[in-house]
Amino acid sequence: MSVHLACSRGIIESAMATPLRKTGIGLLGDFPWGTHFCHFFETKQDLLDTLLPYFTAGLEGRELCMWLVAEPLTTEEAESALRRSVPDLDRHLADGSIEIRSARDWYLGGDGLLDLGRVVRAWDERLEQALARGFAGMRVSASVAWLSRRDWHAFSEYEARFNESISGKRLVALCTYALATSGAAAILDVARTHQFALAKRNGGWEILESPELRQAKEEEELRARNRQQSAVAALGQTAIRARDLSALIDEAALVAAETLGTDYSAVLELLPSGEELLLRAGVGWRDGLVGRHTVPTDIGTPAALILRSDTPIVVPDLRQETRFMRPPSLVEHGVISAMDVLIRGRAGPWGTLCVHTTQPSPSARTTSASCSRWRTCWPLRSSATRWSARSSARRRRCRPSSTTSP
Repeated sequence: MSVHLACSRGIIESAMATPLRKTGIGLLGDFPWGTHFCHFFETKQDLLDTLLPYFTAGLEGRELCMWLVAEPLTTEEAESALRRSVPDLDRHLADGSIEIRSARDWYLGGDGLLDLGRVVRAWDERLEQALARGFAGMRVSASVAWLSRRDWHAFSEYEARFNESISGKRLVALCTYALATSGAAAILDVARTHQFALAKRNGGWEILESPELRQAKEEEELRARNRQQSAVAALGQTAIRARDLSALIDEAALVAAETLGTDYSAVLELLPSGEELLLRAGVGWRDGLVGRHTVPTDIGTPAALILRSDTPIVVPDLRQETRFMRPPSLVEHGVISAMDVLIRGRAGPWGTLCVHTTQPSPSARTTSASCSRWRTCWPLRSSATRWSARSSARRRRCRPSSTTSP
């Protein structure tokens, strides 16, 4: 790797450091550390539909998870349900990555008394232990179904205190409340002591956000755009100076995945026949694919659609796509959504730059989020165009002469 490329890599790694975490809940997308929100549910299935992907994302993100369970779930039911979403749950339980226990026991302790000061200290101690063990942070969900009416006011004050104390900590917390047992006054109290509330009504999800959270999200989005621009600028400077095109293309695939926060990325080069694209570089694919795997460009394939378009192709959910069949290689890797952009060469298409995720893009946010992300990718495409021009020029210089020696 050249000195220029190594220096650029350091800049990119610094720029990509981001506090956003995957919620696992499609409606919400990503959120920052220090998020404290609540969920009003109607049925046990509503509760599981929220908590299973929430904890799955936490385990995948190397976070220490704590699920504090109360009615209508038991700890046994919670573990059984999570096992269906996390096949290797036994490993996570054994190494302490997740703990499923009674919410009543956690809050009331061995003496059966509600000592909220003790609870706050316990959270801080558990977070400190998680960080010392190398976890990225901590993810919590706690049910309050055990709470007696006489303790409601004190617990509401605890929630407000916790909401203030969580700021700046590598901790996210989701509190769950049953709609059937939450009166109007209780709902207002809960909404006041959380950054936002998530509820399911008439089959549809609703989010109620506090002004403070909206402002925090806007500030974090601005910081994220600045990080993305720094990473792309660093790659662009490297593209101008670098001599090792293969290493540069590898770097582009890595930056694309990190900048856009996706599971997979791919740089594909159109082969001279025009009938196939070669996977030149990528992130996330199984061993043996990069440098060998080819993608057909026949009509009715994703590649054909991309090669004939000069605008980004956004596919929120490949399972519902009607323009082409879902490619077997993407099915194998569990890819659900994709975004692709054409890389132009001097005389025509050079190839494509693609990113993929294993979760569908939330339909309500697809347009704005995708456009924002692809604005970041355009400089990458420009850099790739310069690579293709230089690569073509080198191939012409290296082409053997038609005159042969006797």
